[in-house]
Amino acid sequence: MRAQLLAVLVRVCVIVAAVVAAGVAPVSAQVLPAPWTSADVGPVRLAGSAGEQDGTFTVTGSGADIWSSADQFHFAYVELPYDGYLEARVTGIDGTQAWAKAGVMIRQSLAANSRHDSFFVTPGNGAVYQRRYETGGPSFSNSLAPFGATGAPLYVRIYRQSQFVSLQYSGDGVNWAGTGGGDWGLGTVYVGLGVTSHTNTQRATGTFDNVRVEVRPQNTPSEVAITQPAEGDVFFAPATVPITVTAHDPDYGIEEVNLRRAGPRPIARRRASYRRARIASARASSTIRTASPTRRRSASASPTGR
Repeated sequence: MRAQLLAVLVRVCVIVAAVVAAGVAPVSAQVLPAPWTSADVGPVRLAGSAGEQDGTFTVTGSGADIWSSADQFHFAYVELPYDGYLEARVTGIDGTQAWAKAGVMIRQSLAANSRHDSFFVTPGNGAVYQRRYETGGPSFSNSLAPFGATGAPLYVRIYRQSQFVSLQYSGDGVNWAGTGGGDWGLGTVYVGLGVTSHTNTQRATGTFDNVRVEVRPQNTPSEVAITQPAEGDVFFAPATVPITVTAHDPDYGIEEVNLRRAGPRPIARRRASYRRARIASARASSTIRTASPTRRRSASASPTGR
């Protein structure tokens, strides 16, 4: 009997050696596609992991929580140095703690105490919107149940447009609501998928699909100029002054251009001229309307009287 067992073991070893010699690799762990990467954030005890297969992202992490003044979790993320966009659906979380979390997040940095805005699904507390408004500050939480999102699936969209961030969520992928975001300043931010187990003795696993990310190049400023009337033209009231404005934005287009008078008195009561060079450079400005999922810009120029 012992001789037969040894013979079987020898045959198994020979088969394994033959497979390796033939160049047949064993099944490998899931990996993340470019430009994704992942890392543990905060002092977790059990290392996490992340991967993607057939459009489904799986993130596994431990950690005490994403809460209070600092976080512990695993984060699969993409860097956004300029404008960008992330959309994902949280399909579920497997964890033993009621406050284990799997969700979609934007962070100011990879530091544990970073500012963040996040939408999470939990095993015992439904879907929540949580955030930290400043580095090292306290955390805040709101249930999404009153707005139709009670758990998985949870759809999330994050838009980064210049220094502004806008956030949207949905329970069905059709009816969307906006919240949070605001002015995040310029510089790199991090968008991605986070999971914490709410305990450092176990891991939790979150799953995500419908994931789409865009990393956009540095934004080109809008160009606005008054081409009519010409430099130095003078008009005496009462007069009708024809004005022609050209505006161009190669990134998102121009929605509207507003002209405003510079000075305390109406143009109709004074002799006024329009200096296009000064208007285009000194008084032209562009703003972002973050309530829209697509950046919309308006550029403003002002006439100057003399």
